[in-house]
Amino acid sequence: MKKTLVAASVAGMLGVAAPAFAVGTGGTFSVDEGVITGTPSNIVTADSFDFSYEATIDQTIVGDFDFVGDTFIETGTFELSSYKDGIDTQQTSLNGFEPAGYGLIGDFTATGTAGITGVNITALFDTFLMNLYIDDDQDGVGDTLLGTASLVPGEGVAHIFDGLANGDFEAVMAFTPTAFGETYFFDPNPFYIQLNYAGNTTTITGASTEESFVADVDGSGNGFFTNAVPEPASLALLGIGLLGLAFSSRRRT
Repeated sequence: MKKTLVAASVAGMLGVAAPAFAVGTGGTFSVDEGVITGTPSNIVTADSFDFSYEATIDQTIVGDFDFVGDTFIETGTFELSSYKDGIDTQQTSLNGFEPAGYGLIGDFTATGTAGITGVNITALFDTFLMNLYIDDDQDGVGDTLLGTASLVPGEGVAHIFDGLANGDFEAVMAFTPTAFGETYFFDPNPFYIQLNYAGNTTTITGASTEESFVADVDGSGNGFFTNAVPEPASLALLGIGLLGLAFSSRRRT
């Protein structure tokens, strides 16, 4: 993710087509919203979720932008907007009106190296650590940890292209639910062991290909669970049609 974001401000120099938004569906899973205090009992069955994110990238560029010493650290937050079963949005209390509504939010830290490859910018993740929380009162603060995720070695990459979408990213992570998370993500049992987290970079501010920088980025994406490492080529491509999801899940008042 970090790497994708790194190059967005100079994407116009690269002269290539806009990327498609990589969307996939994984194994079917069920959540029990009734385990959340104040939320009515409701079983939701889905095979993916949509999310929006914001992040800050601290990129070091040493000499040529060629991965050698060109390290970054990215820290950010994300918010789930909906659960999906195929293309259908499921009815849930997620982001609903209080007191029954609740949020699902998270934070992440990623590190790696980035560089220019041909006419594109490629980023390779070395680490990607994520925490997923229930936000009981939708105040943007995680109240109960649902699970953690960490990068499967060699399964994280991002790109920068020119176009309406400024880049794409994908990370496959090992997912570990907490004891409470196993009551929310209750089926299958045991739950899936991997999380695929992918999407588009929408905007990036403050990036450079000439010198080290700190940049702010945002975008949207799609996640799903599986017990096997998915092949990137097998992901369906929806293009830019879902970019408007970026902040559709903001808390309603």
